[in-house]
Amino acid sequence: MRKQVVLAGLILLGGLVCPAQTSSVTGEWRGIWTNPAGLVFTASMTLEAGPSCKTCAVISAGGIRGKIVWTLRKAGTNAPPGSASEIGSTSTELVKGEMKATGCWR
Repeated sequence: MRKQVVLAGLILLGGLVCPAQTSSVTGEWRGIWTNPAGLVFTASMTLEAGPSCKTCAVISAGGIRGKIVWTLRKAGTNAPPGSASEIGSTSTELVKGEMKATGCWR
């Protein structure tokens, strides 16, 4: 009986976790990255995949393409010389890849 209760609990927990995960990476993602030298960047990433991506079919059925726009927001005390004058500058990184799994990550 105890094993059945534990198993039922694990199934319910798995059911709660999976809906929170997205089945597609398409869309806009934002984040902050800090390196050990104290430089702080914000990133705005836009990804296209599946039928909405006209060039992804060239890669594969699970193809993904996109771009990341990096912006330097802060230069810490350990940052390389001259970094402070670059605050506010942006750079664009083009990315491509392939989604190899579907469903919930375990």
